[in-house]
Amino acid sequence: MIDLGYINDKEYAIRRAQVLATRGYGNYYIQYTLERIGLAEDLVDMAINMVTGGLAEEERIKAVMRKKINLDKDRLIRHLSYRGFNMETILRVLKEEI
Repeated sequence: MIDLGYINDKEYAIRRAQVLATRGYGNYYIQYTLERIGLAEDLVDMAINMVTGGLAEEERIKAVMRKKINLDKDRLIRHLSYRGFNMETILRVLKEEI
């Protein structure tokens, strides 16, 4: 199956990371998800680095903020943290946006 290209951990890691990033998840969540299914650490790091080139965490945080405009600041921070974003990045973006 591997020789025929049906099983390709690298492609899977990249695609899964891209989907999660597009859905508004942070790097910590993406890393956790990929490691949980048993992908090697180097593949996980590579996938996250490829995804963050086009969808930086700051932009993903801003996208989530636009969708969750009705949340107060504390609930928004908890929501973003739950989605796997770095707390320093969350606070920096909030400071810039508010």
